Amino acid sequence: MNHIYADVSGNIGYVHSGGIPVRKQGHSGAFPVAGNSSSMKPTEYLKPLVILNPDSGYISSSNNRVEPYGSEQCRSMDYQVHFRAQRIKQLINDKNNGSLFHVDDFKIIQNDSVNMYFVHLKPMLHLLGDFMDHDDAKNELLNLLQWDGVMSKGSKSASVFELWIAKLNKIVCDQVGTPYGGTQGYYFILDILLYNTSDEACRKSDCLRHAAEELQDVVRDLHNHYNEIPEWGNSGIHISKFKNMLLDGTPLECYACSSLITSGGTEIVSTPSPNEIDHDKLKITTISSPIFRLIADLSGAGQFSWSLNQDGNILSSEFNDNIRNWIDFKNGHGQYHSILNSRHVKRWRYDQTLEK
Repeated sequence: MNHIYADVSGNIGYVHSGGIPVRKQGHSGAFPVAGNSSSMKPTEYLKPLVILNPDSGYISSSNNRVEPYGSEQCRSMDYQVHFRAQRIKQLINDKNNGSLFHVDDFKIIQNDSVNMYFVHLKPMLHLLGDFMDHDDAKNELLNLLQWDGVMSKGSKSASVFELWIAKLNKIVCDQVGTPYGGTQGYYFILDILLYNTSDEACRKSDCLRHAAEELQDVVRDLHNHYNEIPEWGNSGIHISKFKNMLLDGTPLECYACSSLITSGGTEIVSTPSPNEIDHDKLKITTISSPIFRLIADLSGAGQFSWSLNQDGNILSSEFNDNIRNWIDFKNGHGQYHSILNSRHVKRWRYDQTLEK
């Protein structure tokens, strides 16, 4: 759990909560160990990770690994791929030239849909052409090379890339025995296709050939199933599932959860959650879409975007009536509501808090 701090005096801070033990060799902390033995009992703890007013002028946290790769210290094994964190920092640094940030700037960041995984892989995509013999697949490869990586509604390249990389990730996860949707597959694919540091596991030429074959299969399957390459965000190839954490998987799921055709993609800022792939229906589902976005403006009340559960009563007309606003990308981002002026907020509670 990360805690971010800011105040009206301009101070910002970060605290990684909880005591993190220096674990014994062979114990990552991902699984429980026997408590009736002292062999795994920690004898010391890592120094708390605290950041106050960094030179960069900002702090970013997005479920990413907090210590550098290769570090001997391990605070957690439960983190997501670093692409979202990388993209957020990129957007902030592009703007961070002495100009002030405004609420609209953070709306753009929260709803950004650039696929950084594609950005990393793009330099090697042209190598796949040497292993392809299907004209349709070659044409889609050329389209990918001209694509900007934005997972926008109507993009056919987004559909091809997401389904292709989902299949590659599933193959890796099946081979190493990890659940599909984990980070291991993405890092391994980057390693063997881009950095070529895993020669013992797979020669780069063999891996490129296999990746090209999978891309050809994806293009062929999409044509067979949809009669064309479907548009991302405008067809059934991708949906986002908005869960109710208490009622998901119960008979009341149909009332408490929603599934909608949306934009988004693998580890992008706007929809970061893991995906599931249905190979028979050629459908990718973002299995746990975020339901709440908040911009806290210390000079005002702030704004929020809320898709589900703004009313705890699942039979209420206000239970999920904001979901269309949440996925509205007409102006480059979803629609937001002012905290104090929203009909979904008990205003007196905020007035009372401010008076105190």
